[in-house]
Amino acid sequence: MKKVIWIGPIVEVNDENEFTAISPAANKWQLSFIEALLDTNVEVVTLSYLPEPYFPKGKLLPYYRNKISKFRVFQNKYVNIPFVRNLSLALNLIKCSLQFKDFHYVITYNNSYSHIKAARFLQSSFQLKWINIVADDVCCAGPDVTAFLSYGYFKEASQKHKYHLDGGVNPSSASLKNETIVSSNKILLFAGAINKWTGIEEFAIDFSKLG
Repeated sequence: MKKVIWIGPIVEVNDENEFTAISPAANKWQLSFIEALLDTNVEVVTLSYLPEPYFPKGKLLPYYRNKISKFRVFQNKYVNIPFVRNLSLALNLIKCSLQFKDFHYVITYNNSYSHIKAARFLQSSFQLKWINIVADDVCCAGPDVTAFLSYGYFKEASQKHKYHLDGGVNPSSASLKNETIVSSNKILLFAGAINKWTGIEEFAIDFSKLG
């Protein structure tokens, strides 16, 4: 059985609205991908943490009490002040990862400073293969494989071992019927999440004012 260390901030889906620095899209993507790995008989442990604005706007020692039960999640604290946060988190991620040095891969979701430091440590010290998933950040040097969610980033990147990872959709229980709908009204389709982060509600209000 392959064993994977996943490094990235995740929370239980029902808690997303409680934390302003958590991206619901990134959170759901990571959770879905990890569950897909588990479905293919891959053992996964996740080294997570709670993103927060710098203290005093955010907490001095951010911490999320884990509620995820589908797989093992280790939540890491850090000192949330400028010039200390990144190093503090990196050291805690490395310390936490030592109990999994016999794993095969480390996967980082986006290449923040703390992610890179922890992954490079595991790569150089225990010969774990490093896979870096680049969602909305610039790629970095060092990973054995770089997977891009953006096709534009993928084409521009100079990495030798790079892949474009297409997005997907969750299975739907809705049945599709081959029906043709004819309407004299112009219809605008929005395919995305309906929440405060997308701005779709404001867009719909403004759009409805157009003649």
